[in-house]
Amino acid sequence: MADPLPAQSAIDRVQSELVRLGVVLALSSVWAILRRTVLLKRLYVLFFIELDTRWAYVTGVTANPMDLGWSNRRET
Repeated sequence: MADPLPAQSAIDRVQSELVRLGVVLALSSVWAILRRTVLLKRLYVLFFIELDTRWAYVTGVTANPMDLGWSNRRET
């Protein structure tokens, strides 16, 4: 038998975690909810962590870091 699709195993993992937290949802409900979100899309998050307080500050989220110039390297 072939391995399950990566999307299907992700849905199974999400449903398992929800059940562990006491939330019971059908697999089809989990799929319907995740289908409307950013499931299986790569997002780049620019964040900073304040080490002494362990606070994380999210300063930006994008699907393409070149749009915001995050990955432009300037060499002198």
